[in-house]
Amino acid sequence: MFVIFFECPVCLKTFARNATRKLHMELHNLEKAFMCELCGRSYSSQIHLNRHIASHKRDRKRKRKTIIKKEESEAVPQEVEIEATNIVEDFLEL
Repeated sequence: MFVIFFECPVCLKTFARNATRKLHMELHNLEKAFMCELCGRSYSSQIHLNRHIASHKRDRKRKRKTIIKKEESEAVPQEVEIEATNIVEDFLEL
């Protein structure tokens, strides 16, 4: 079987597909033309920018879950403190 490899002329890394080599070549490009509008970070390819933007979305979901969990858990420690205080007071009375 005859296999053709596509080689990066900069670092000599080889790829099975030319499209993959072209994506890789963007890493060597010093110009980062794709900028995130949310935080200003720049990337050399649209694919890397898309992955970065997805991380913003994941972070927002995590923050929302954390806020909800904090709101739910805020009531619990107060009740636990009251119970613990009552137990200590009962113990001291003995």
